[in-house]
Amino acid sequence: MKKIMKTTTGTYHGVMDHNHVDFLGVPFGYGRRFKRAEEFSMAKFGPGEFNKLHYAVHNGVQPMQDEALNQNNKIPFGENCLNLDICTPDVDGKFPIVIEFYGGGFLHGGNYNKQMSWLDHQSVVHVVPNYRLGLFGWGIVEGGDSNVGLTDQLMAIQWVLDNASSFGGDVHNITLAGLSAGAKSIAALMSSNSTILDRVQKIMLFSGGVQTIRDWDTAKKVSERICQDNSIKSTKDLFNLTDDGLQLIQQRAIGQHIATNWFGPVIDNDLISADWSSKLIERLNRTHFKTIISAASNELESYHSMGMDHLENEVLFDLFGEMALSLKKSC
Repeated sequence: MKKIMKTTTGTYHGVMDHNHVDFLGVPFGYGRRFKRAEEFSMAKFGPGEFNKLHYAVHNGVQPMQDEALNQNNKIPFGENCLNLDICTPDVDGKFPIVIEFYGGGFLHGGNYNKQMSWLDHQSVVHVVPNYRLGLFGWGIVEGGDSNVGLTDQLMAIQWVLDNASSFGGDVHNITLAGLSAGAKSIAALMSSNSTILDRVQKIMLFSGGVQTIRDWDTAKKVSERICQDNSIKSTKDLFNLTDDGLQLIQQRAIGQHIATNWFGPVIDNDLISADWSSKLIERLNRTHFKTIISAASNELESYHSMGMDHLENEVLFDLFGEMALSLKKSC
């Protein structure tokens, strides 16, 4: 079976895995600190690099997250993590494409640990792009851009649209699938001003919806709170930290809180408008997506052992901060 694909960003050699071919760590963008990504260009590495054969047989750099601070971890983590994994039955075929966006509360995840790995064994092309997490992808920082993580996802979708025929995919049969934060991301993209979603045919949302779109002031306060908890004067000072340093201050601030409400898509009146719900309805009427919206049988199972009182207190604090106690007394 053929194991080579030629794309708009280079020529790659994959690896056979049972009855399919994997292309791992294929770059699609450059992650810039708190900025929307630049499209990947092999030409930056020198003349002739575009036409060279590059081996895509190992996982690429993964998004920064708490796991990156474990010195015994052999997985590479970093801010410049915008790569995708492709599993295809045949690079010369024309199979439906499923693009999976992983969940993890906008704090955890990566294509090194697929959440829908069963798709690798179906008659589809399974694509899993990385997108930036936590402050790196969702923080509102002075001097930075907004909705960075969402634009990472849009860039990945565009790369797939541009290169579908190179890896045996059908550009006219694309499904976006997401779990938890991945589902919430897709719902936000459906509500956005981007036209890229108009070229997608099907949507699958598991345990996530549009409820995480927050206003600018709320998102800004999250970044400011992380700075305050680490005695950092201004969010613009976050530009000066290393990848590990930025991850560490985020870890300190979040601590043992249930991180269900810290990060997510933001109303910035650029990618996402204040009338995003109207935009969503307009898109649905225009595109007629085939859509599945689903919940799991054991939602938040990992939190069950904490007890309802503890969960209630933690979620109220995450949502309302110091006002949580007063709010609880008034209810």
